[in-house]
Amino acid sequence: MKKSVKMWWITTLLFTIVSYIFLIRIRHNSWYIFLGILILYLGVNYIVFLGTALGITGYFFQVVLNKEQTAISFYEKALKHNTKSGYALAAYGLILLKEGQNEKALSLFEKLHMIDPSIMIEKIAYTNKAVCLWKMNKIDEAIETLNKMNEKFDYISASTYTTLGFLYLLKKEYDKALEYTNKALEDTPNHGPALDNMGQIYFYQNDLKQAEKYFKKALEEKSTMVDSKYYLGLTYEKQGKIDLAKEYFKKAYESNVNAFSTITFEQVEEKYNQYF
Repeated sequence: MKKSVKMWWITTLLFTIVSYIFLIRIRHNSWYIFLGILILYLGVNYIVFLGTALGITGYFFQVVLNKEQTAISFYEKALKHNTKSGYALAAYGLILLKEGQNEKALSLFEKLHMIDPSIMIEKIAYTNKAVCLWKMNKIDEAIETLNKMNEKFDYISASTYTTLGFLYLLKKEYDKALEYTNKALEDTPNHGPALDNMGQIYFYQNDLKQAEKYFKKALEEKSTMVDSKYYLGLTYEKQGKIDLAKEYFKKAYESNVNAFSTITFEQVEEKYNQYF
């Protein structure tokens, strides 16, 4: 895919240069004829590479014009025409993931591996595929996916190490969870989700003072983190500090729970209803 895209750009650039020289410099035609030929060329390409063109159009509507619903309609059409646009597949997969359509999102991230995407897009595919598998409660497969990514690339981001640490936390393999979370913090010392990871690791090992310390530090770095607010509430509840627990359960309830949160809205709502 990368080679074919590169060839298309080279071919299009050569076509534009040759057309300009022949029509403008040699034949002295008007600019309207040159532009008409160029538009016709691009129109034919749009039809020939319809799936990819529709995907790129959808990505333009989403990223440039901020019209997600219009983008989705283009993404759906692009899929029907077997799009090869890595950006479109990654962007639409993320939309589906946020909507909780994990199986459909997973199929798009898997397809990304088949089109030889850029390194950046391939890393997104691995990471979001692992998140899909986690949400589908396939923890071992999610870990395997991120380990494959770890083996393939020289550099892994703090976010990926954090996710891997969290997945081991779910398996109660606290040493592994700590190992990868520390790698995340070595890369980015102020990474909020990694600090939250540390808090959860200590919380589940009943070291409430350390848990409190890391949850507070996580919120200092990223005040919107619903996970740390919720777990701070649980930490204070366990310590018998009910007023503080209520405060943080309320803050968690007023925050946004999304597809990448380590807790669910139902968990937050249950604690909120318990005290309010």
